[in-house]
Amino acid sequence: MHHNAHFKTLLSTLPTSFQTSFFNQLSQLINYSPIIGLMGKTGAGKSSLINALFQSSLSPVSDVSGCTRQAQRFSMTMNNHTLTFVDLPGVGESLERDKEYHQLYRNLLPEFDLIIWVLKADDRAWSSDEQCYRFLTKKCGYQPSQFLFVLNQADKIEPCRQWDEYKHQPSSEQAYNLKLKQQAVITAFKPHHPVITVSAVENYQLTELAEQLIQALPVQASS
Repeated sequence: MHHNAHFKTLLSTLPTSFQTSFFNQLSQLINYSPIIGLMGKTGAGKSSLINALFQSSLSPVSDVSGCTRQAQRFSMTMNNHTLTFVDLPGVGESLERDKEYHQLYRNLLPEFDLIIWVLKADDRAWSSDEQCYRFLTKKCGYQPSQFLFVLNQADKIEPCRQWDEYKHQPSSEQAYNLKLKQQAVITAFKPHHPVITVSAVENYQLTELAEQLIQALPVQASS
């Protein structure tokens, strides 16, 4: 795929019409409307990540108010392409809850073209995420290529006071620790795609995530 360099320049010159370039890019590569699942613990910042990515609050499709335990759908449409995100309830809240969710995941996942798994960069361990991921790949037969792992909240990584608030980027010490974290994700999950480190609040590396998202989407729709 050589569309990368072109995409990068597009995005760097037009931060406001990020959406336009993203959707143009999308329509050149695929001709279906992708459905993307969002997984991760509650508090990993899933919806704020998507809002930051598209610089807009996505409108919920179904009005299941006061009940985040059900999967929430958000979508946006541009150039006849609809991009739908399904925010799945948090991983690892309790064992009973997890059993109930496993069933939900099992029922919902076949319609997803890609699943973005959001991990908190400053989490000590991701054992509940790992268990859930193993369940999906080993028991439900999902392919690792269907998951894109993202380390969010990079600005919270130690030493967090060192985050450069002017340049919106980590200090060299933080960058080193983020590299270690990235390596830890690779060791734990053995992901198929590169692990992207981002910060939604700080707008850090969201372009990289968008590029990776486009590259990870399958050529044909999953369903």
